[in-house]
Amino acid sequence: MNPISFRLAGENAILRGVGKKVLWAFPTIVVQDASDLIVLYMPAGVLGKNVKQKPTPKEYLVEDKIKIVDCQWNRTDVLFLIVPSDSFSTYIMWDTGTKNLDCWYVNLQEPVHRTKIGFDTMDNMLDVVISPDMTTWEWKDEDEFRKPKK
Repeated sequence: MNPISFRLAGENAILRGVGKKVLWAFPTIVVQDASDLIVLYMPAGVLGKNVKQKPTPKEYLVEDKIKIVDCQWNRTDVLFLIVPSDSFSTYIMWDTGTKNLDCWYVNLQEPVHRTKIGFDTMDNMLDVVISPDMTTWEWKDEDEFRKPKK
C-alpha cells in the first residue's frame, strides 16, 4: 500500500470527524503539512456536513441513527494547529473577516491521520475554550458528562 503523501501549502483538504461513519466534514486550505505539524485554515462561509443536532454520548454508540446534514460554518475564521500523534489540536478562532481574536480552542480528539482527501479524526466531545488573552479558560460540553439527577 502506498503511503499518503504530504500536501502543499494552498492545496485543499477535507477535515473530517469519523467514527463508524463520517459525522462531519469541512473543506480547509493547507497552510503547512509536515510530519510534526499540520496547519489548516477554514474561513467562515465554507459549506460542509455536520450532525443535525449535537449527539449525546449514548447516541455516539449507535451512530447510524445520527442524522448528517448540509451546513455552513459561519461563526469564525479558524486556523487549526495539529500535531498528528497528539490526542488534541489547537484552534485559533477569529471573528469573521476581522483580526479580532475570538478564542483559543483546544479540541480533545483522536490523533489525526492522513487520507487521500485530507485528514480524519474523531472528536472526544470535551473541549477547552481559552480567552483571547489566555487569562481564563472553561470546559466546553462538561455538562454532557454529568450524571442526571434523580
